[in-house]
Amino acid sequence: MEIKQWGYVEPLKDMEEVYDFEREYNFQFPESYKNVIMEYNGGHPELEVCFDSSLNTGTALWMFLGFQKVRDTSDPINMWDHGLLDYSKYKDKLVAFAFDEKGWAICFYRDDKSIVIVDKYKDIIMFVARSFTSFMDGLYVYIDPDLN
Repeated sequence: MEIKQWGYVEPLKDMEEVYDFEREYNFQFPESYKNVIMEYNGGHPELEVCFDSSLNTGTALWMFLGFQKVRDTSDPINMWDHGLLDYSKYKDKLVAFAFDEKGWAICFYRDDKSIVIVDKYKDIIMFVARSFTSFMDGLYVYIDPDLN
């Protein structure tokens, strides 16, 4: 699914911040992710965009983490502060790139770049998609049945 309406976007001027992160943390992001983050860095979908995992359906995508080394006190959530999941026993296996509405981290699994989500309270991981492209293709807009 192509997300057409985004808020709080800070487009990257170039890919240097991404390349710096890749070098520092020894992780190569997929090109499909780099294409999205170049245009929608730190963005929040304007509509309630959801995805499904191996244990849950209808999980809302809240925001993509941004690549800003300089802290912006109005929105300090970025890859440098939150991409490595220091609180999780899986921190050496995952790189977070987004959060859902509960604050759970949506991550790349380092070994195969599949997409998983981490339940931060139980510290368990749930499979979401085989790739970033599959993740984006699997997004859908939630429509409240009570409003129809």
